Amino acid sequence: MCSLIASVEDGRIVRVQGDTDHPYTAGFACGKVNRDADLVNSPERIATPLKRTGPKGSGQSISWDEALDEIAAKWKAIIAESGPLALLGYAYSAHQGLMNRGLVNGLFHALGSSRLQAGTVCDTCCEEAWNVTVGPVGGADPEDVVHSDLVISWGADLAATNVHYWSLVEHAKKQRPLPVIVIDPRRTRSAKAADLYLPIRIGTDAALALGVMHILVRDGLANRDYLSRHTLGFDRVEKDILPKFPPAKVAEITGLAVADIEKLASMYGRAKAAMIRLGEGMTRLAAGGQALRAVALLPGVSGHYGVKGGGSLLLTAASCDLNYNAVRKPSGPATARLA
Repeated sequence: MCSLIASVEDGRIVRVQGDTDHPYTAGFACGKVNRDADLVNSPERIATPLKRTGPKGSGQSISWDEALDEIAAKWKAIIAESGPLALLGYAYSAHQGLMNRGLVNGLFHALGSSRLQAGTVCDTCCEEAWNVTVGPVGGADPEDVVHSDLVISWGADLAATNVHYWSLVEHAKKQRPLPVIVIDPRRTRSAKAADLYLPIRIGTDAALALGVMHILVRDGLANRDYLSRHTLGFDRVEKDILPKFPPAKVAEITGLAVADIEKLASMYGRAKAAMIRLGEGMTRLAAGGQALRAVALLPGVSGHYGVKGGGSLLLTAASCDLNYNAVRKPSGPATARLA
């Protein structure tokens, strides 16, 4: 949802730039869009629907009217033969924005089609994990990173996929010390620029988070006042779970050095306003939701959820208080079959 300015000459887009008057993007446009003029004007651009006529990759160009008529006819035939539950709609955001992305699901809802329970392969798991951990309240304000004294990029390549947040981090680092820790299996651009890079083994994020909690408790860095006032269940975690994750065991699981695990926990526990920027990748494998839950619990143990510039951030969509149901619904009505 970046603010962009498109320059048009003789009905042809010639340039796409960031809007310098926008307070957050501030004139920046990432590589995904700043060459959009080349994409739109490319002679190789597919400008009409393609109808498959044989093996995958073979087909012919047809008009939009022909494509829409054929789709509608096929749907009507299926509904007439087997009912609307024989249809299952699957659509996601592409680049349509927060409101438009739900219009297609609204269509399937009106048709009475089967309801897609899985949601999306992209973020349904991480959203659910976040909601059951801290509630559907959104995360820390990304612009509050200017008040942070530590930034942890956990599974997020900020320099590539969160460029506006990254620019705020870079600006803040020029003004004062602001250590950046990157936890990621891949040595990304963000990792190369980090003050501490931890190349964690894929699928072991929960172990690292629990190991950090173990050290926070061991070293007296857990915020007991915050835990007693604002959290539920930490007594059981502390008693039954954390003893199983000492640094040596966590190092064995994650592939990280004990010294780096200790350093991460110390930096995090001693920070006054540490912000964890979560990526979604850790939830795209078995038990991924539990991994994100463990990481999202950390600011509750340290008390960073209670300070400006601290806490954690997963997605910002929840911060937009819009009536999405005005245009979108689940893919099928609540009484429909789940798929």
